[in-house]
Amino acid sequence: MTGGPGTYPKISQPQTVMWMICWQREGPKRGRGVAVGHPYTVEAVQDDLRHLRPGGVLAITRWVALPPRDVLKLFGAAVLALQRSGVTDPASQLALMRSWKTSTLLVKNGAFGSEDIAAIKVFCVARSFDVYPGMKPQEANRYNVVTPPDLFDSATALLGPGRDEFVQNYKFDIAPATDDQPHFFHFFKWRSLPELLSLKEQGGLPLLEWGYPVLVATLAQAALASLLLIAAPAAWSHGSALGRTTRCRAPGRAAACSSIFWRSVLPSCSSRSRSSRSSCCF
Repeated sequence: MTGGPGTYPKISQPQTVMWMICWQREGPKRGRGVAVGHPYTVEAVQDDLRHLRPGGVLAITRWVALPPRDVLKLFGAAVLALQRSGVTDPASQLALMRSWKTSTLLVKNGAFGSEDIAAIKVFCVARSFDVYPGMKPQEANRYNVVTPPDLFDSATALLGPGRDEFVQNYKFDIAPATDDQPHFFHFFKWRSLPELLSLKEQGGLPLLEWGYPVLVATLAQAALASLLLIAAPAAWSHGSALGRTTRCRAPGRAAACSSIFWRSVLPSCSSRSRSSRSSCCF
């Protein structure tokens, strides 16, 4: 099944395999930071696991982004979903495979056995995929080499006791998305902005998620426009009215102001019909 919003089918019976593929045409887009991704929340993964048979597998494929972002957020969501479901060893039910373009996360309703891991490794070796269920550091980064092995190191950190500190210190926002905060594609951190801008000569700008900076720029533009088009005319009008009132209250100015008022009223009275003139002449 696809993972796009609104495409989730209703599942009436337990499934052996559930596969959620990438539903956008290309990798993470810099303008998608404000988009929601309900199929990738912690609660969605929990719901998927409830629809699996014992031993069933949930497979979710995402595009690879460097440095890793969305696959780590998804991996963290799976870890948290398993823990909330009462699993004490989430690593035993997770496998993460990476090709040069995509990553596929496998979440099993039950622990991966030695035969399962052997079958996954055979599958990955035949297709030059890097794999992570309990792999050793020297086994990582064999086919699709990335220096350093960020995906392996990050997945290991998300399974360890220092997960919260790792997520907090990571350059991008990889905290698991939830139904209360379903913005799966939001990876931008304001504190990383100066560093990303400093790397523009080395091609660092493509790493910048533009969704939230664009919103802030739009807000600043709207605030400036409101000051120019609303606040400034209102202040000028109030100042003009206050000036006229002050001049009329000055000694000797009351008669002049009264004369100006009646000159503005009487012409309108003279233009009306005789029958209605009494209503405006006092």
